[in-house]
Amino acid sequence: MPTPNFIAYIIGPYRAPTISGVRRNIEAARELAELLWRNNIPTICSHLNTALMDGIVPDQVFLDGDLVLLSRCNIAFVLPNSDLSKGSLHEILVCHETFNIPVVRVPNGFRAWSPDVANRFVVDALASAFSIRFVVDALASAFSLRDVSDSSHPSDPSNSPRKDPTP
Repeated sequence: MPTPNFIAYIIGPYRAPTISGVRRNIEAARELAELLWRNNIPTICSHLNTALMDGIVPDQVFLDGDLVLLSRCNIAFVLPNSDLSKGSLHEILVCHETFNIPVVRVPNGFRAWSPDVANRFVVDALASAFSIRFVVDALASAFSLRDVSDSSHPSDPSNSPRKDPTP
């Protein structure tokens, strides 16, 4: 399956009161990243990019860097329980108000989904997040097809063979 021409970003809590909680948050983000990568969606998972690097620079350096990464993305997937995280809420707000990036909320239980259910979720999420035109163009590009809006496209009725009405 060809890789689409867009990038996903994972939003979700990182911090927790204990290191075990931080690890659980990183693991949840990693599992969502796996789900997206299995569907050939290039994905930025900042949880993994800075995993357990707490203290090497001030937290704000990571948070600002995450916004730079987010600004390069075309869609954001939000982990369950993100509404409990100030950082996640800020990233969601930035998606809407600054970058105009569609946001898809991932429901609880995604980690137990079968591959078929996960694939259907990704397809449905992309279709609802982007206009059909964008999805069609991305797929056409991925499969090296010409632009489907091209008037010479075979499905265009004006290009179908016509019988001359005169004998």
